[in-house]
Amino acid sequence: MTERVFEVLNRTIEHPSYVVAKDQLVEAVSISRKLNGAAIFLSGPTRCGKTQLLNDVQVELGKPPDLSSDLLEYSGLGGASDFVIGSIPTKPNSKTLLTAMLEAVGVKAGPNQSAHDLQARLCFAVREKGIRTIALDECSHCAERGAHLSKRGATDHFKWLIDQTGVTLILAGLPKFQVLIDENEQLRDRTLSTIELFPYAWSNGADATSFAAAFSEALCNMQAAGGQFDFDFEELVVRLYGVTGGRVGMLVRILQVAALKMKSKTLTSKIISDSAIQLTQKSLNAGYFFGKEAPQKIDLVRSYIHVMQDAGLDVTPESLIDLEALEAA
Repeated sequence: MTERVFEVLNRTIEHPSYVVAKDQLVEAVSISRKLNGAAIFLSGPTRCGKTQLLNDVQVELGKPPDLSSDLLEYSGLGGASDFVIGSIPTKPNSKTLLTAMLEAVGVKAGPNQSAHDLQARLCFAVREKGIRTIALDECSHCAERGAHLSKRGATDHFKWLIDQTGVTLILAGLPKFQVLIDENEQLRDRTLSTIELFPYAWSNGADATSFAAAFSEALCNMQAAGGQFDFDFEELVVRLYGVTGGRVGMLVRILQVAALKMKSKTLTSKIISDSAIQLTQKSLNAGYFFGKEAPQKIDLVRSYIHVMQDAGLDVTPESLIDLEALEAA
């Protein structure tokens, strides 16, 4: 029972901001292909669903490489896709960045190869395999302290790949990566408008409703798998918002842990509370949000601000709402 409930939570929740971002990304890829290559930045805080979005778009847009059937059979690419996904490692340098892109297209880097050799292999592999789209997750690692690569050096690699191959390059990561795009005028001019997948803000009524709807859809999926519930929905959605800061991906993660903890087919608020506390650091205040008293609205707003500021965005209480008026209300 618990494993079945856990598995259904792997299904994508088609909540409003996710649908908008997906539609924008699908359209951007189509435009990029007609322009013979471009970069697309998918921006958002951790646990907002960027990786799930990349996987879903890969399924929708990925097709067998545009090669002859004989060549596909000869090269072993019969079941391959022209849309591939990779991930940039922490503290990247030129070689590890190029290696990550090579691995994304299914090629292992040889020992002791220079960055120049890796570039040549990458360019050849993209053309030989008929790759049209490369999505790279965790691109913001290039913008973090400790990266063994200058900001200009990282973005020049991306610009070079687009120019040499005409590939569509999707770069997914934290908003801090935007600075690298803005500071490299050549990559900036090859990058389409940034696509944002952000958490829902509790101070916005429509956002609060969308977050509750995402929670409801997840529960419906669990119920279809045989799960039952014993809690007050409206109370629990407020507490879950406080812990997640409006991130649907984080919400699903908590429910997945809760599904694994279920001893019977009934999900209770105690199970969800224990899961949220076990899954998060104390800085997220899960213990407070699942305490005896209902959390204050002012703390829900601050939870969202905390998530956005952690992602590198300059969000202040004043930019969202008058907290004093909210607290008085």
